[in-house]
Amino acid sequence: MASKCSCGQDEFACQDVSSGLICLAPNDTCDGDNFALCPDGSDESNCLPCGKSNIALSNSTQTSETLTSPYYPNNYPDNDRCIWFFTVDEGSTIAFRFSVFNTEQIYDTLTIGNGHESSDGDSVIGLFSSSLTSLAVFSNNHTAWMKFTSDSSVTEIGFEVKITQETSEVSCTQNEFKCKDNSSGLICLAHDVTCDRIALCPDGSDEFYCDDCGPHNISVDKDIINLNSPRYPNRYPNNYDCNWLIKGQSKQLVTMRIKDFEMEEPYDYLDVVFLRNGEDPKELFRLTGADVSRRTVTWRHDDGALVLEMKTDLIIARRGFSILIYHIKEEDSEAFCQPDEFHCGNGFCVTNSSRCNGFLDCINYGDELNCGDIFCLGSYKCNNLSTSSMSYSFTGNLSQAQCIPLAQVCDGEQNCPESDDEIQCDIKRCPVGCKCSYKGTDLVVHCNNGWDSSTLAGLALITHTLQLSGVNISKLDQGMFKAISHLKVLSLKNNRITEIQEHTFDGLENLLWLDLSNTLITELQGSAMEELSSLRGITIFDVPLTRIKTNAFDGLSQVKTLIIVRNIEGLPRLVVEDNAFQGLDNVTELYVDDHRLCCFFPSSECKTLEPQPPLFMCSELMPKMVLKVFMWILGISALVGNIYVMVWRCRERTAGRESRVVQSFLVFNLAVSDALMGLYMLIIASADAYFGKSYFTVSMEWRTSPMCKIAGFISLVGSEASVFFLTLISIDRFLSIVFPFSIYHLRPKSSRIAALCVWIGTVIIGLVPTILASDSTSDFYGLSDVCIGLPLMTKVTEYEVVDQQIDAGGVANITVGIPYPVDYRASWFFSIALFLGVNLLCFTVILICYIAIFRRVRASSKKVSSSSRDDEQRLAIKMAAIILTDFVCWVPVIIMGILSQARVVEIPTEAYAWIVVFILPINSSLNPYLYTIADLCYQQQKAASVRRKYELAMKNARSNSENRSNVPVVKTVTSETQL
Repeated sequence: MASKCSCGQDEFACQDVSSGLICLAPNDTCDGDNFALCPDGSDESNCLPCGKSNIALSNSTQTSETLTSPYYPNNYPDNDRCIWFFTVDEGSTIAFRFSVFNTEQIYDTLTIGNGHESSDGDSVIGLFSSSLTSLAVFSNNHTAWMKFTSDSSVTEIGFEVKITQETSEVSCTQNEFKCKDNSSGLICLAHDVTCDRIALCPDGSDEFYCDDCGPHNISVDKDIINLNSPRYPNRYPNNYDCNWLIKGQSKQLVTMRIKDFEMEEPYDYLDVVFLRNGEDPKELFRLTGADVSRRTVTWRHDDGALVLEMKTDLIIARRGFSILIYHIKEEDSEAFCQPDEFHCGNGFCVTNSSRCNGFLDCINYGDELNCGDIFCLGSYKCNNLSTSSMSYSFTGNLSQAQCIPLAQVCDGEQNCPESDDEIQCDIKRCPVGCKCSYKGTDLVVHCNNGWDSSTLAGLALITHTLQLSGVNISKLDQGMFKAISHLKVLSLKNNRITEIQEHTFDGLENLLWLDLSNTLITELQGSAMEELSSLRGITIFDVPLTRIKTNAFDGLSQVKTLIIVRNIEGLPRLVVEDNAFQGLDNVTELYVDDHRLCCFFPSSECKTLEPQPPLFMCSELMPKMVLKVFMWILGISALVGNIYVMVWRCRERTAGRESRVVQSFLVFNLAVSDALMGLYMLIIASADAYFGKSYFTVSMEWRTSPMCKIAGFISLVGSEASVFFLTLISIDRFLSIVFPFSIYHLRPKSSRIAALCVWIGTVIIGLVPTILASDSTSDFYGLSDVCIGLPLMTKVTEYEVVDQQIDAGGVANITVGIPYPVDYRASWFFSIALFLGVNLLCFTVILICYIAIFRRVRASSKKVSSSSRDDEQRLAIKMAAIILTDFVCWVPVIIMGILSQARVVEIPTEAYAWIVVFILPINSSLNPYLYTIADLCYQQQKAASVRRKYELAMKNARSNSENRSNVPVVKTVTSETQL
């Protein structure tokens, strides 16, 4: 692009030169670029054969534009590509209405999309080809684009489309098919292109239900056509849409006669719509239920066509319908009604029983003219009304009575002219065997002596509170409550219901409280209550519930109060599947008799009728990632390190020295005990990995499981054996160093006896908690999640039960007893004696022994040369490490145990996990390094030092020898000549 005095021969000059002459290269014009290079857009105007590519519509200027394919009405060319961009006022949408559309199927296409980025696949509304008798597309944006492409062969006439700006809501007409997915834009198709095995809707909905619905276009000729609902006479499918367009031949009368009809009232229906030529579609009537009074519709083909639209909801189906469609002769037009039908006079026939029955069945109300008194048998008779209040015109005497179905009495809508159908509902619409009354303006119904489907059919639709009880049914039917959609409170307590299946509560979108107390429900199924989107509270009390399945409460985001109290002895633990409580995002008040359920609602006020067990956590077995990692690291370290020590000690050469034999044997047994502690840690780490985030739901099962008892037994035997062997090692070293000439020393035989006593004693100690436990839940191994009964808590010995009343949605007040702890005692004496008594005594003995050893060694070192000071310093560091690790391992537990038993402090539950990971296993992990590996390293260093000294001495010796060989030898010679 350049600006100069004149453009070159091959260049394009922009028409507006007010800002200067602008010249463009040929390939920059008519390139379909949304951004015109010329300020006036002239580079994208008059672009043959496509025409201008940028079109702006506005209420203030131009509101519509007609576009055609290239060379229309002649065939478009091969290898053509056109693109147009459209812009309308903000807040408006763009409508594309095609009067002609015919392209080569599949290969020549027209694409319409939102915005101005034609390369963006997500902006596409639809792609069209083939021959379409009617097509309308509506954008969901104020900008849109349209692109037409053709291939190298076979061309057609193309298209003509009118583009308009739409400022109001758009929709398809009655004689058009609407694609179901209109998220990108609305598409309306002619009925004759549906079910043609070519999907034009982006979601393919124009090809849905084709096999069951049959042909959509019905042309009536000589033969009688029998049109049946899908699967007739079997039940039609749920959530189904079918539509049929019925046309006759020229100058022909077409009759539609209903032979059989049954659809769920009022949720499934058949709409009858007349398409009069040149006029908007008109709905003649809607058919639903089983008592269809309108039997026959006759019309002249030249006047228009008939459209039948069938719609069903999600649940409950009936047998459907069977309709005959045929043509009659002009001379028979006055006799097309059957003998048992009444002729309304305008092409409609109704049953004779519809004549003077108080219902306006004929469209012109002819069935209620000149009727006299009306009795409304089986229906409700409205108060007398004057014809002046009627909104329609008629010829003749219309009855001064109007009847409405009983279902419309007290349905929340004023169906009678004087609204008398909406008063005294506690009298007019109270089922047999029930008590009905008003509480303020709310209608309350109690049916406590049994109920069935007829009871529900007799209920007023405006019922606010409904209590149904005393019935011996096990399963509720799907959708049985959907007629009483105004219901706010539903109580189903004291029924023998065992199961609530999906869609049972369909239609109760206004329900605020549901009471399922005193039923026999054992499982809550997934999505069983998802229709109750407005629910605020649920009561499940005195119910033998054993399992809550995944998504059982899905869709109940408005629930504030949840009561799940089984209150029945002998039931197994409640099984809660993953995501069972998903959807309950706003629960603030929770009453349960299973303390685990509180963990699913951490932000709610949870009150449990079951005393919470000690040391219970709403978390994983190892609640922190750092605990998980170090549990594995220290466990593996303790196990592998001590196995290495055992192997090395077995192969160690003691040179027959008794002290070395005893010391090596005791360290070997110490390694065995510490390896057991490592094995325990790996068992707990594996359990944590196995249960994962759902651990708290099975914590009680884990605590009482054989594996937990085995892990606790291993831990207790390993930890106490380690304590005793450390004590033995300390005493042996004390006697050997402080009293080297004493006769009281451990010999190989006595050390074996001592080790045997230690193992027997620790095994007995490990068995005591299981043998002496008063019940299956051991006070020791089952006291905590980590299967060790450290004395860090006090047990509740007495609870005070405080009665609390719960308002269960106004249906009833439930009284529950909430236990509060009032008295405590120290944890089991065995645990206190072992961890606070025996371990403290052993630590004291070890501490005294090493202090005495250090003093003795230090005193002895003063009598020897200074070369032993390094050994003294090394020994001091080693003894300090031994005492420090023992101190860190036992003293914190001892101090915390004393404080907690005295109730001076309350140890957090989570502290158990930290103690098991970072305190108890310290000795087991470090002992191999303190007693064996460190000595090996020192011996290797000492041996290396001795080698270096020896090599240096040898080198010096060789050097001295060489020096002596180089010195001159002086001899005394006697000269014989001098003798």
